[in-house]
Amino acid sequence: MRRLTSAALKAAIAGFVFGATFAFQASAAEISSSNILGFTQNGSHFVFEEFGTRDGSGAPYVNLFAIDIQQDRWIKGTPVRLAATEEESHAIELDARKKGISGPLEISAFFDAARNKLRKKAQLQAQSALSGLGKLWPANRLAYNPPQEFTGDARTVRFSPIGYVNRVNSKQSTEVWRLELQQTEYPPGKNCYDLYKQMVGFKLVLINESTGVQKILNDDRKVPNSRGCPQSYSIEEVAASNYSSNGVSLAILVRYSLPGFEGPDGRLLAVTTRLNP
Repeated sequence: MRRLTSAALKAAIAGFVFGATFAFQASAAEISSSNILGFTQNGSHFVFEEFGTRDGSGAPYVNLFAIDIQQDRWIKGTPVRLAATEEESHAIELDARKKGISGPLEISAFFDAARNKLRKKAQLQAQSALSGLGKLWPANRLAYNPPQEFTGDARTVRFSPIGYVNRVNSKQSTEVWRLELQQTEYPPGKNCYDLYKQMVGFKLVLINESTGVQKILNDDRKVPNSRGCPQSYSIEEVAASNYSSNGVSLAILVRYSLPGFEGPDGRLLAVTTRLNP
């Protein structure tokens, strides 16, 4: 049996302490949620938020990302990352108990309210960074495969880029695109705390089935430190900007799993691309 490093031991102890303190939150691993705020009118930028409550401690958090699609980077002033402190999380539970509320589901509603306040705070904090982008336009959802769904292929997705072709009207599409995600194993990094034999990166390829043209959207040569120690990936959502004569922008939300205190945790990253007609 491997010995825990000092950092891993501290993390395990902290997880145990706060998992016991916030027992109502400790029923499952933590899977983050997403909310797409939109694309700019010309499709040059994509903005979305990820939010949830950490397993063990139950601390609410939110991450707001704004991506320059052409430059393939976050815009200045983002991402905005906010999270409740351990003390604040403890105070949320105490506030509920002072009001005579002790049931796990009822107390969790207090954490949901705190998380929503944090989301509003993140959007306010990001306003100055986003002000130069102009109005954000709703995204067109082309595919969706949430982690609670077991019927879809989580690593292969087929869709029509324009969106008017669908199963309802049964029209034939002149273009069908396919996303394929392949995983690649790498030696464990420092974020794996000597507890895991590997960490995983991914390659994401977009294929035009009509023409056979392929475009590599992501191909990890190493796993970025910002991802921690990922163990698997899946395609969760495909969103598009409004289609125009100048083309269309795509944003693919990729779900990746991380070792968590109560089981694998789920986080999100966005892969974006601009496709010209």
